[in-house]
Amino acid sequence: MESCNRVNKNTGMRISKEDYFYAAIISIFVLIYPRNKKGALKWIKKVYSEFVKKGESKIFGGIDIPVPSEVERKEMWEKAIEEGINFIKEREMKEISKVSAITKKIQNQGKISEEILNLLFEKQ
Repeated sequence: MESCNRVNKNTGMRISKEDYFYAAIISIFVLIYPRNKKGALKWIKKVYSEFVKKGESKIFGGIDIPVPSEVERKEMWEKAIEEGINFIKEREMKEISKVSAITKKIQNQGKISEEILNLLFEKQ
């Protein structure tokens, strides 16, 4: 990893520094959000203050990759958060639809049937 982090040499780093930072922002946000919404929101605020405003890359693991300009960092952050929120929204809408279907079936049948149990425990 140390060898791949040296962008001034031909080290085999497979993505640009811009793609690396963008991917780190969106992936960490989307991974944290389902488990800890407040934590994810605190993290994106920290990324904004540390990475976007101050130009520090240590928030992504202390790697030595030169950071893009503040304008580029802000654009990366905004795009990653927007796409992350859209991804989360889509995922949560699917969950809401599933819960709504289960609730309607319970209301219509007056009890929890085998069909409802199957809906509750179906694989995502």
